[in-house]
Amino acid sequence: MEPPSTAKNKKTFVYLGIGLGVAVLAGAGWYFLRQPQKLSPTALPDETNSEVPQKTPAIPVTPVKTISSGFPLKKGSTGELVKQLQRALNNHYKAALVVDGDFGSRTQSTLLQNNFPAVVDAATFARITAGTIPAVTTDAVVLPPIAEEKLLSTTQAIQIATHLKKAIENRNAFAVVAEIKKLGTVNNYIAVNELFKSLKLDGRPQTIVNAALYPFKENGTKEFIKNALTDIGLKYNADTDKWTLSGNGKRLMTQYPTTIKNGAGYSYEVPGQTLLGLELGRAKGMSAFRSFDDQVMYVPASHVRFI
Repeated sequence: MEPPSTAKNKKTFVYLGIGLGVAVLAGAGWYFLRQPQKLSPTALPDETNSEVPQKTPAIPVTPVKTISSGFPLKKGSTGELVKQLQRALNNHYKAALVVDGDFGSRTQSTLLQNNFPAVVDAATFARITAGTIPAVTTDAVVLPPIAEEKLLSTTQAIQIATHLKKAIENRNAFAVVAEIKKLGTVNNYIAVNELFKSLKLDGRPQTIVNAALYPFKENGTKEFIKNALTDIGLKYNADTDKWTLSGNGKRLMTQYPTTIKNGAGYSYEVPGQTLLGLELGRAKGMSAFRSFDDQVMYVPASHVRFI
C-alpha cells in the first residue's frame, strides 16, 4: 500500500496533465479559427455558367436618301426610274442586274449589248420597260425596203436649187427631172425647197413643184416631171390636184398598243401613246421610221399618227 503522500502527488500530476491537454486543444482551436478559410475546388463558383449573356444593343441606322434622276438616264443617274429600267432589262432581256437604282457600268453595258443607246430618253425607256424579249417571228415577214437616207450638204442643196431655177427658166424638162432625182428623199426636198423659194423665180417665191410643172403644157412632159416627184416620196391627189409630203420627217406616235419590227424580223410590243421616231416612208400598209436610237423600224401605218 502506497503512502498517502505518494497517492496525492499522482493525482496532482493527472490533473496537471488534463489541464495542459485542455489548454493545448483550446489554443489550437483558437489558432485554427483565426486562419482564413480555404475552400475546396468543388466549392468554387462556376464563373462560366454564372454569367448571363448580354445582348449587344442594336445601333440605329439612318437610311441614305437617294436623289432621283430624270430623263435622260445615263451612267451616274439614280432613283426609281433607274430601278424600273433595271427591272425591265432583267425581265425582258435576261440581264442579271442588281436592282439598286444606281446606273453604273453594268447597266450601261447591258443596254449596249441589247442594241440600246447608253443614254436613255423617255421614248427608249418606254420601249424597254414595255417591250418583250426580242424573238424572231415564226411567220415570214416581208417588209418594204427602205433605202438609207442621205441628207444633202448645204453646198449640194444650194447647187441643186440654183440648177433647178436655171433648168426651169430654160424650159429644159430633162434637166429639171435630173435635179429632182438628185433630191432622193422628201427631207432633202424640204431643205432645197426653202432655198429655191428664196431665189424668187419670176420675181416671186415659188415651190419646186409649182415652178417645175407650170411652164410645161404638154401632158407627157408634165407626167414625166410628176413621176420624178413621186419617186422621191411626194404624193399627188388627182381629185384635188394637190401635192402633199409623204415621209416628211414628222414624228410618229402609236394610237394604241401595237407591234413594231426591224429588218431582221425581231418584234417588240409597244404600248399606246408611245413616241416612235421620224417616219421615212410607207409601203404595203407599213410605215417605216427611224427610231430615236437610230434604228430603221416598221409599224402598221393604221396604228400610228403624226404629232
